[in-house]
Amino acid sequence: MEALRVLFEHSPVPQFVADGRGALLLANPAYAAFVGVDRDEVLGSGPADVTHPEDLPLLLEEGTELLAGDVDVIALEIRVRSADGSYRWCLATCSSARTASGVQLVVSQLMDIDDRRRAEEELATSQARFQIVADEVPVGIQQRDPHGRLVYVNHRWTEITGLSEAEALGSQHLDLIHPDDRDQVIAASRRLAEEGGHYHEQYRIARPDGTTRWVSSRSAAVPGPDGETAAYVGSLEDITTLLETQEQVSRLAAIAETTADLVGVVDARGWVVWANEAARIVHGITPESVRVHSAKLYTEESVARFFDHILPVLHQGERWMGELDMFTADGRVISVWQSLAPQLDADGELVSIAAVGRDLTARKQREADLAHRATHDVLTGLPNRALLLDRLEKAVDVVSASSTDEVALLFIDLDRFKTVNDELGHDAGDALLRVVAERLASALRGVDVVARLGGDEFVVLCPGLGRVEAEDVARRLLESVSGSPIAVAGQRVGVTASVGVTVAGGAAQHHAEGLLREADVAMYQAKTLGRNRFEVYDG
Repeated sequence: MEALRVLFEHSPVPQFVADGRGALLLANPAYAAFVGVDRDEVLGSGPADVTHPEDLPLLLEEGTELLAGDVDVIALEIRVRSADGSYRWCLATCSSARTASGVQLVVSQLMDIDDRRRAEEELATSQARFQIVADEVPVGIQQRDPHGRLVYVNHRWTEITGLSEAEALGSQHLDLIHPDDRDQVIAASRRLAEEGGHYHEQYRIARPDGTTRWVSSRSAAVPGPDGETAAYVGSLEDITTLLETQEQVSRLAAIAETTADLVGVVDARGWVVWANEAARIVHGITPESVRVHSAKLYTEESVARFFDHILPVLHQGERWMGELDMFTADGRVISVWQSLAPQLDADGELVSIAAVGRDLTARKQREADLAHRATHDVLTGLPNRALLLDRLEKAVDVVSASSTDEVALLFIDLDRFKTVNDELGHDAGDALLRVVAERLASALRGVDVVARLGGDEFVVLCPGLGRVEAEDVARRLLESVSGSPIAVAGQRVGVTASVGVTVAGGAAQHHAEGLLREADVAMYQAKTLGRNRFEVYDG
């Protein structure tokens, strides 16, 4: 027991024991030092005191399962507040135990994995950064005697190969070369020994720790005073990362080339230096075409927006995302959601801009169609009840606030329309309704609104009209409907309608639904009195 206590007290790993409610009962010095709280003060505290608020729900959820006996051990990556007040990523490992008296305890330890997590987050780097790293990698230097034995290696050479200087000197170390590449290197070395000059080979080395690295090896023969080879000098460069990067870049380039998104790169002056297939097709860019300036691909408004608002953001090294309008090869204007990423040089000057865009035209058209369907009748294309009531409520608000403004509402119902559906079919009835809708619309002013409520019912809203003018409109509507038979299903069908009229005005309080009911009542009066006529609501 004493040994366990000593291990607990002196362990460099933060450890603690909590009760079933999460309150700390024991904590070793490493834990107290990690969270920056005196050891006595930390007792009784709970997870909420040091756990990042965003990670606390997960910790509580997993802890509940642990205490319930659903799992034996939990291991979570969470952020814990450290002594300097910052949050560091930790691997929290917790297990449940019970004392001899049956008290449930939670035994936990923390492993600081902040460096690993941050390293993972920084793995995504640009092609330019990979190239800079590759250019700055130090090179291993080696010298061999005429028999190929190493007589000098620098520190970087030992880092690449995994051999110490003492282990390297005095041997050819052919066993360092990967077995599958050994014959290739031996043959190149023999040619160098027989013919002189130099060689450049790429091959794999098998390091003592079992890892394999790709290297680029250059070697040249150094002649002595007698003309015979006195030594061989060369370099060894670890190109594993470079090859992996090239493979990754090739994959990314293949993805960029085949994606349906519009991908391109422009230089600091705006000239297009590369565009993927999708962008070339949309904008009509061909290998034979004259160099294209990006300003020619955008509308005048988008170009002005770029220079006024977007370019300053890019000069600061920040990414910009938003919607811009572009021209297609045939002159159409399309809406494109673009992400623009700048590349700056060491002095902070803009070198190039990478652009990824997605054509929003089809999506916006679908959205517009859906919005139109929400407020318009699918069959006739006229406004529906919802849009009519919206317009009517606005007109009523104007009338109610004025002593002079008026608004007229006309309710139209086709006479004996059911007969058409019963005898000729619903397709014929739909065709007739479309023609009636066109006739009604053609008989109205531009400010008037004609809507279809459903079935064979239509409503006309006429802002600014009083009773006399509304009666004139009713007559025109009746004439437009019944003026000539309508050809449907191979037959010519005569159509009439009954119209109810109501007028609101005089600064009185009116309601949209109430006016609609009044017009409906007047319409039924017209039907009762013989159809093919209009009646005015008289209260």
